[in-house]
Amino acid sequence: MQFLPVNYNLLRQLQIRGYNILASAQGIDHENPSYYPIQVNDVWDYLVRLDCTSGIGEPALIVIDDALRNVEEQHFEGAVFVDFEID
Repeated sequence: MQFLPVNYNLLRQLQIRGYNILASAQGIDHENPSYYPIQVNDVWDYLVRLDCTSGIGEPALIVIDDALRNVEEQHFEGAVFVDFEID
């Protein structure tokens, strides 16, 4: 198990393994969030149901498919806790 920086290659590897969201216990204002990959059946339903009233406010999240399509790699911040080696 290790923390790896968020980048296109890692996001693709996670997507291949069936993950579709990177979630964090930290808020969106955190400078260097730590993420963990999750798989949900319906991404948009998951997002709508998020409880943003917790003490951290709005959680830091990355929707993997959206990030691969719409975010330039240099804009990614943080690291993902994974239990596999990257090819």
